[in-house]
Amino acid sequence: RVLFRSYSPAIPASASTVYAAAGASVNRIDTVSTTPVASLATDVTGAIASLAVEPTTGRIAAVLTDGSLVTNAGPSTTLSVQMQGSTLSRPTWDRDGNVLVADFGRGVWSVPVTGKRHRVTLGSNSVGSEAAVRQVAVAPDGSRVALVMSTGTGDVVALGVLSSTKGGFTISGVHRIEDSISGVDRKSTRLNSSH
Repeated sequence: RVLFRSYSPAIPASASTVYAAAGASVNRIDTVSTTPVASLATDVTGAIASLAVEPTTGRIAAVLTDGSLVTNAGPSTTLSVQMQGSTLSRPTWDRDGNVLVADFGRGVWSVPVTGKRHRVTLGSNSVGSEAAVRQVAVAPDGSRVALVMSTGTGDVVALGVLSSTKGGFTISGVHRIEDSISGVDRKSTRLNSSH
């Protein structure tokens, strides 16, 4: 029996705290107890499919099984719908408290605390368009992003630089770091135990 459908173990940086989704609620699990910290609004349908916790404020962003992105205004509050997507990626937080999420085929979106979403512009590159982005993840420094992008025949991993503009965000300097996700040599990622 699966108790928690999704979890976010790395945020905050405490090794003794994990956030996990169970149906319509998010729980903080530490070495002593399990504490509910947020729940879906009563008018929201769907279960939590993936979640991310903002490390400084404890705000939660989650993607639901019905394609909705939900967030809360602060810890211990109700999660409300911020946008409806088609194929939303796992949410990710930037250093200013904005949620970024990719909606495959429709681009990358930024949802600030105010809840008014903005399309993230992808600078010219040789990897692909905004619509090709399947996943987005913001680095802890808030200025770099990793992208999984579709080439039509497969997916590639790319890196870019996230910058703020008057109209929202731009990801520039996008370049591949791997020709194909399936092309990663698993042997090269293993530690050599003979040293």
